[in-house]
Amino acid sequence: MAKLKDCRDREWVLRITNGDIEPVRDHCGVELNKLLANLNQFAELLYGDPVSLGKVIWILCEEQVKERGLSEREFGKGFDGPTIDRAATALMEAVADFSPRSPVGQAIKKGWTRILEAADRRTTARIDEAVEKALREMGQTSGP
Repeated sequence: MAKLKDCRDREWVLRITNGDIEPVRDHCGVELNKLLANLNQFAELLYGDPVSLGKVIWILCEEQVKERGLSEREFGKGFDGPTIDRAATALMEAVADFSPRSPVGQAIKKGWTRILEAADRRTTARIDEAVEKALREMGQTSGP
């Protein structure tokens, strides 16, 4: 069971059930049950789109949020950068746990480190390209 602590020290449990598939798809456009078939799309959700990630987490935690008497906005204020990073990891664990076959879920968890490393390299390269482009447009180079 995936757990997540937000920046306000509140703990949330992320568990995907069949009852979560439609609400997440309808409100976020994310097919939780199909993410494993497209790991690039999954990585993009987790590390490239914090707003969509937050919406998915909100839906998965909605009952817990209501039990605590919080609004969606109050819930969202608990998600700063480090919390979003932890949320991505927790969602990955929840998706792996939702896999109908335990060996598949375990393989996802083992392979996820490699996926994260590749996503980090891709993101870093995109940032480097954007910096170089901005410097070129300003008539400068990144050299010494």
